Amino acid sequence: MDALYQKQILDYAQKSRASKPLDRPTHIATLDNPTCGDRVEISLEVSSQNVKKMGVAVRGCALCEAGAGLAIE
Repeated sequence: MDALYQKQILDYAQKSRASKPLDRPTHIATLDNPTCGDRVEISLEVSSQNVKKMGVAVRGCALCEAGAGLAIE
Protein backbone atom coordinates (compact mmCIF):
# COMPACT_ATOMS: atom_id res chain seq x y z
CA MET A 1 0.00 0.00 0.00
CA ASP A 2 2.80 2.46 0.86
CA ALA A 3 4.57 1.92 -2.48
CA LEU A 4 1.33 2.56 -4.38
CA TYR A 5 0.72 5.74 -2.36
CA GLN A 6 4.27 6.97 -3.09
CA LYS A 7 3.86 6.26 -6.82
CA GLN A 8 0.58 8.19 -6.97
CA ILE A 9 2.13 11.17 -5.21
CA LEU A 10 5.11 11.17 -7.56
CA ASP A 11 2.85 10.79 -10.63
CA TYR A 12 0.73 13.79 -9.61
CA ALA A 13 3.87 15.77 -8.74
CA GLN A 14 5.20 15.11 -12.26
CA LYS A 15 1.98 16.48 -13.78
CA SER A 16 2.48 19.78 -11.98
CA ARG A 17 6.15 19.96 -13.03
CA ALA A 18 5.10 19.54 -16.67
CA SER A 19 2.58 22.38 -16.39
CA LYS A 20 3.40 26.01 -17.11
CA PRO A 21 1.51 29.19 -16.24
CA LEU A 22 -0.82 30.25 -19.06
CA ASP A 23 0.24 33.06 -21.41
CA ARG A 24 -3.10 34.87 -21.26
CA PRO A 25 -5.01 33.77 -18.17
CA THR A 26 -8.29 35.34 -17.13
CA HIS A 27 -7.57 34.55 -13.47
CA ILE A 28 -4.37 34.18 -11.41
CA ALA A 29 -3.86 33.23 -7.78
CA THR A 30 -0.59 32.92 -5.87
CA LEU A 31 -0.37 31.29 -2.47
CA ASP A 32 2.58 31.15 -0.09
CA ASN A 33 2.94 28.89 2.93
CA PRO A 34 5.02 30.88 5.43
CA THR A 35 5.67 27.78 7.53
CA CYS A 36 7.50 25.71 4.93
CA GLY A 37 8.13 28.18 2.12
CA ASP A 38 6.02 26.43 -0.53
CA ARG A 39 4.65 28.72 -3.24
CA VAL A 40 1.95 27.88 -5.80
CA GLU A 41 0.77 30.04 -8.68
CA ILE A 42 -2.36 28.95 -10.49
CA SER A 43 -3.45 30.52 -13.77
CA LEU A 44 -6.83 29.83 -15.34
CA GLU A 45 -8.59 30.56 -18.58
CA VAL A 46 -12.29 30.77 -17.75
CA SER A 47 -15.05 31.18 -20.34
CA SER A 48 -18.80 30.94 -19.76
CA GLN A 49 -18.15 30.02 -16.12
CA ASN A 50 -16.10 26.96 -17.15
CA VAL A 51 -12.39 26.41 -16.70
CA LYS A 52 -10.99 25.88 -20.20
CA LYS A 53 -7.28 25.72 -19.34
CA MET A 54 -5.21 25.58 -16.16
CA GLY A 55 -1.53 26.11 -15.56
CA VAL A 56 0.51 25.89 -12.37
CA ALA A 57 3.96 26.84 -11.19
CA VAL A 58 5.03 25.21 -7.92
CA ARG A 59 8.04 25.82 -5.74
CA GLY A 60 7.67 23.28 -2.99
CA CYS A 61 7.83 19.71 -1.79
CA ALA A 62 6.48 16.64 -3.59
CA LEU A 63 3.21 16.79 -1.63
CA CYS A 64 2.65 20.38 -2.69
CA GLU A 65 3.45 19.47 -6.29
CA ALA A 66 1.13 16.47 -6.08
CA GLY A 67 -1.73 18.66 -4.86
CA ALA A 68 -1.26 20.94 -7.86
CA GLY A 69 -1.03 17.92 -10.17
CA LEU A 70 -4.28 16.56 -8.77
CA ALA A 71 -5.98 19.90 -9.46
CA ILE A 72 -4.76 19.77 -13.07
CA GLU A 73 -6.11 16.26 -13.49
